[in-house]
Amino acid sequence: MSDATTARIRAMMLAALTAMVAGCGAPGAPEPVGDPVPRSGVSVSGTASVGIAGSF
Repeated sequence: MSDATTARIRAMMLAALTAMVAGCGAPGAPEPVGDPVPRSGVSVSGTASVGIAGSF
């Protein structure tokens, strides 16, 4: 391959990579985050245990 062909291929690869990266991401402007704690009025509580139980 000649140097001109190699340079043309590199330019095409760079253009393709730039197009792929430009197409990524979320559309639109950033939006502020809402209330971090949802206010649903529901509460969850309980206990959990792990182990082996038995009598010898």
